[in-house]
Amino acid sequence: MVGAGPAGLSLIHHLAGHCSILLVDRQEPGMGKLCSGLLTSRAQAELPAPLPRELIRQPEFAELEYHDLDLNLHLKWPVDYQNVDRDGFDRWLWEVAPKDGVEARFHASVREVEREGDHFRLVVSQGERREEYRARLVVDASGWRSITRRARGEGAPLIMAVQAEAEVHPQPANHWGIFRTAFTDWFAWLVPQQERVLMGCGLPYGGEGRGLRAAERMVEFFLGEVAPAFGLAIRPGRVRGCPLTKITSLRQVDLGDGMVLRVGEAAGLVSPSSGDGISYGLSSGRKLARVLREVGLSPEDARERTTRYRKSLREEIGELRLNVVKARMMASPWGRWLGSAIKRLGGGTTPAGQGAG
Repeated sequence: MVGAGPAGLSLIHHLAGHCSILLVDRQEPGMGKLCSGLLTSRAQAELPAPLPRELIRQPEFAELEYHDLDLNLHLKWPVDYQNVDRDGFDRWLWEVAPKDGVEARFHASVREVEREGDHFRLVVSQGERREEYRARLVVDASGWRSITRRARGEGAPLIMAVQAEAEVHPQPANHWGIFRTAFTDWFAWLVPQQERVLMGCGLPYGGEGRGLRAAERMVEFFLGEVAPAFGLAIRPGRVRGCPLTKITSLRQVDLGDGMVLRVGEAAGLVSPSSGDGISYGLSSGRKLARVLREVGLSPEDARERTTRYRKSLREEIGELRLNVVKARMMASPWGRWLGSAIKRLGGGTTPAGQGAG
């Protein structure tokens, strides 16, 4: 298996002891994942054990504030997101995972994957060390890189997620989602985590949405528009960026063919409207583990594995279908206006006055 994020570690938690597992990742769990660290109720329900208190960040649960700078619209409503230290969360997932039959290779890469009859030949490099392995199945949990999809010249569309730790005064009490169509067709965010605030955004991938220019654009937006609009003093720290999968159609979700199977972001299982990938990673890892325990690993059962795995993800796929529509609405100010009006009429939001525009 390639990838030691939530999807891969969830599969290990539910599959270890039932077969031998080789886990390969370019880094160790908890080494600087770019993420706001908000766990949805689905993610919380998927946790393999109670979350240690030292991983909780304050405010543990906060409301979500919606600031649309195009429409001069400010809404606020309760959400169930739990605020955690993302790096510590990944380390904890690995610490509590059973290790029976698991061989881990961190700071390593899979250089070759070749089908040989009813097995795969894998070449794994770790520094100057190169080793060959034989595997009955390959599980791709390698996130946006998705080494098995990239090998075929395929993959889901990407955006560039950019984030920095910042000092913000006065510090927001809630999580903010900020919309400005001229800046991005996605959104920007402020997430308070005790004495720091995570500030970030998603930008169209490519061109100015890559590298140093993406970082500069994010800082320019927060200092030039967000800070004066809300009377904030913002001092950003080091800015980091990482591509994030953002599907535009369910056709871009690829769970594999029964011999090569994908979980989490590698399969395209990321909400295109919120960027949530943790909950989909945890649930897809657990459900694939169940399929592998029940169906087995033989090549003759490849079609059965694929069919049962897809059926097990009906709820997640249905939710993604709705989120594709929501993401399209978010890209337009009038789509956002319509969506907010529907939610208010349905009692889903509480107007909180008008934000500055």
